Amino acid sequence: MQEADIAYGNMEFSINSKPELLRPFYNFGVPRDFAWEVARVGINLVSLANNHTLDFGPEGLAEHLHILDHSGISYAGAGLTLADAHVPAVVQAQHAHTSFALLSYLRYWHNRFRSKDASGPSIATIDPAQVVFSRGPGQVESVEGLLEDDVVAMEDDIVLAQRKNDQVFVALHVHDVSHARIHGIQNQTPPTEEMLFRRAADAGADVVLGHGPHVLRGIEIYQGKPILYSLSNFIYQYRRPELIPVDIVHQRDREMPRQTNLSVIDRRDSPEVMEAVMARFTYNEGKLKRLQLIPVTIDDEGPLYGSPRLASDQRGAEILATVQRLSAPYGTRIQVQGWYGEVDLRTSP
Repeated sequence: MQEADIAYGNMEFSINSKPELLRPFYNFGVPRDFAWEVARVGINLVSLANNHTLDFGPEGLAEHLHILDHSGISYAGAGLTLADAHVPAVVQAQHAHTSFALLSYLRYWHNRFRSKDASGPSIATIDPAQVVFSRGPGQVESVEGLLEDDVVAMEDDIVLAQRKNDQVFVALHVHDVSHARIHGIQNQTPPTEEMLFRRAADAGADVVLGHGPHVLRGIEIYQGKPILYSLSNFIYQYRRPELIPVDIVHQRDREMPRQTNLSVIDRRDSPEVMEAVMARFTYNEGKLKRLQLIPVTIDDEGPLYGSPRLASDQRGAEILATVQRLSAPYGTRIQVQGWYGEVDLRTSP
């Protein structure tokens, strides 16, 4: 990451000095100096359109943006106004003499994050639309889609970014449903989300990156453009034992009966949540030449809880096999090259 021209990640926490502004149950806030820790590991580009960027409200977001501005970390998907949230972050890759633009959007299963004040700190969202119709007497059906105006706004952003930059990346933070374990392992991309990712590519995005489901999903080469439907997690330190008493059932354990003895619950996340791939893009003369997948595991206990590491040979082979299986329906070919995988960049049939 430190050797790369650009190291990108979805930043799903807030850097600010206002812990009293915390709104939800989770405490994903870190002090101001933590920005230097992020920069030190090599990350210089982040997406902010996700469901935790506003955990400390508009005031916390404003300070978060100010801190990133002074740390050398470029960002997209959030801004001091809604219009700013739709402006791409642009990073110049010095070795490749290529400009990379990043746009970022949150697709959530309800509209609680939609900007209520377009002149104040906001994030870019693509909100759900509910349609209710009748198929006849007593036959009422409800269908969820996406707000067309939001999708068109994304497409317009992409067109403008493409005019001024060599490569355009679009990051989509997608939560199809809540992450209660009753919904199972969410490694299949619903058709509505596939449509959204492909519309981003049709509008001119060169690469579309997905995250949010907290598990791996498949990879598609759509008209020559890589779509990575979900890269899973990387640094995943969301539990704060010093703040969350052990006798509180974790939010994702809501299927547990009330009479369960909480002191004996194994609250580890499933193995699928604690494994991922790091995508490594190699460009030459402004063109994508190679897409490699580096398998990663995340510690699920102990002092390094939530920290990523290079997967062992056996676990890495299993992770790459999972990506192959999830990508097969898209016709994507992934070759295993020892400890990493390489994606065939030819268009999926």
